[in-house]
Amino acid sequence: MNWILKVKTSLKHEGIDIKLGKKAVSGIMLVLLTIGMLSLAFNIQPAKARTITVPDDYPTIQEAVNAANEGDTIFVRNGTYYENVVVNKTVWLVGEDKYTTIIDGNSTGNVIVITSNNVNFTGFTIQHGDNGIYVGTDFFGFCNIYENIVRNNTNGIYLSGSSRNNNVSYNLITNNQHGIVLSYSGENTLLGNNATSNRYNFEVKGFSFFHLDNNVDTSNTVDGKPIYYLIAVSNAILGAESNAGTVFLINCQNITVKDLTLTKNGVGVFLWNTTNSKIENVTVTRSRYGVFLGDSCNNTLLTNTVANCTYGISLEASFWQSNNNTIIGNNVISNSRGVNLDTSNNNIINENIVTDNSHGIYLWDSSNNILFDNIVSSSSNYGIELWPYTSGSYGNILSGNIVSSSGVDGIVLNGADNNTVSGNIISSNRQYGITLMANNNLIHGNTIANNSGSYWSSGIYFGWTHNNIISSNTIKDNSRGVFLYGEGENNKIFHNNFINNKNQVVSNKEHFNTWDDGYSSGGNYWSDYAGVDADGDGIGDTAYVIDDNNIDHYPLMGPFNSFNVSVGYSVDVISNSTIEDFRYFESNSTIIMHVSNMTANQAFGFCRLTISHDVMSPPYTVKVNDTIINFQTIYENYTEGISIIYLTYEHSKLEITIIPEYPLMTIMLLLSATLLTTALTKRKLQRRKCIKEPQT
Repeated sequence: MNWILKVKTSLKHEGIDIKLGKKAVSGIMLVLLTIGMLSLAFNIQPAKARTITVPDDYPTIQEAVNAANEGDTIFVRNGTYYENVVVNKTVWLVGEDKYTTIIDGNSTGNVIVITSNNVNFTGFTIQHGDNGIYVGTDFFGFCNIYENIVRNNTNGIYLSGSSRNNNVSYNLITNNQHGIVLSYSGENTLLGNNATSNRYNFEVKGFSFFHLDNNVDTSNTVDGKPIYYLIAVSNAILGAESNAGTVFLINCQNITVKDLTLTKNGVGVFLWNTTNSKIENVTVTRSRYGVFLGDSCNNTLLTNTVANCTYGISLEASFWQSNNNTIIGNNVISNSRGVNLDTSNNNIINENIVTDNSHGIYLWDSSNNILFDNIVSSSSNYGIELWPYTSGSYGNILSGNIVSSSGVDGIVLNGADNNTVSGNIISSNRQYGITLMANNNLIHGNTIANNSGSYWSSGIYFGWTHNNIISSNTIKDNSRGVFLYGEGENNKIFHNNFINNKNQVVSNKEHFNTWDDGYSSGGNYWSDYAGVDADGDGIGDTAYVIDDNNIDHYPLMGPFNSFNVSVGYSVDVISNSTIEDFRYFESNSTIIMHVSNMTANQAFGFCRLTISHDVMSPPYTVKVNDTIINFQTIYENYTEGISIIYLTYEHSKLEITIIPEYPLMTIMLLLSATLLTTALTKRKLQRRKCIKEPQT
């Protein structure tokens, strides 16, 4: 017997070459030679390979496999064989004529299951099974699957769980639910395969390099377009000229993928451990994932369209996290989850249109992300959701978003603590505008309106929530303004406008919450408040009582408005007038407002302004249409640095101007300084004139 010894001098594991030294190689050679000599000594001879023909020698392929010895060839004549075949030994299976030898699983299970190394399988048409060709789990395959047609199965060719070193070449995979699937299987070679008309043509599952290190070149196509499977590539542009059908970036950096149309794959664009790359103006449709980022940081997704996928844009973590990415200006339409963040932090999600998804934007165990100026509409379930898992979902900022027409809730914070929800418009959601089942959040400056699709609909729903601050929101035209349910208590709710809700607040009466910020600051505005303001300070003289544990002691006599005037500062205005515009001129510390009557028969109006001394120091002068008027100083505290003033006026469309009033001594000092500067300037000019015109 001739012995041929082939010894690898290097092993490749997870992308790292491990070189074997001369001693290691010599040791391996010695072991193999010893085994060979022992085999000769005991006269152990390998069985001679033979050819078995089906149906001549055995009526079924499975019977032939069972009877075969290692290394035999099973030659299958043309025809249709209704079988489910398990190949558990090293054999060749060859169809008589290409593709006219059909193995049909009759929709009863897997058609071909390979559980042995070194199986060669060629020349068949495989159809009507759960898996057409399934290469089993946890072995080094070294199998060759080539020149077959695999059609009308759930999965066409499926390499499962650490199945490695297989060669899948020149197969036509068509009309399956899933065409080629590499599931947690690495170091396989794919060459010249054509996956076409499958629901998902090409899929890779597994999120470590051990599972992703496959050799897949552009000779493989999906619906006629090449697969780009790039490993450890830097500084490249993949544009429209590539005609790519799907793109994988693994251990890459500084790659631009742009101007592509991708459809019907496990993923349109896949990034794993890839950094500083850009996905721009790419359209992905009808895929499981539109754009997937796994353990990938500092990437930009810009002006892409992702539609009709399971996950539109998804950032996920396996060993690390997908952090510091920017998702801006994308259209995410009609997916199950529009934008999905799973254990991914410090990302920016900005100016995206996320519409007609089952779930709009979904954050799971993700922190310190900024979501602003997105339009999230017509989600069949929830618009924006924040959920915890282990470390919680905290420190996220939701600002300036428009969230509307959700089938259930607009914004959900469920176990997600210490987040900020500010300046959003949350309207026309079927159940709740905001569901708050979390602690220590700030809900500030939002407009929450027309959430009235069911009996339970509410602007804000409180359930098992504590220590949140709800301030400066306009809550109007909802079935219920606020619904207090469960063990929600110790929340502070003030400076909100409750306007024309069918029920302003519905409470379970069992838990205590605070509904005002003390006298000087005030409570909330209630459109159904029946009290009066006899002392003229803009605050009602009697409390607004919700129940025994929930009382607004200082209800406001007009809606609350807050205007940002410079970084970190605002001017708060309570008024029963319509404030048409508000302007602040930092150069001379001047406020100008234009106000008008709210109703046609309104004769008088008032404004109550809270002004920081850093914005404008007292004393003040107030003008209405250029006429100085008297006003009251309701509150002034130089330690806190605020003044509260109250003014009234007869109504029409008016201009109100507030300027600082300089004291007489200050004016005299400014005048003296001006006169002195003028005198010195005049003197300098006279001296210059004398120098230029010397006496003669």
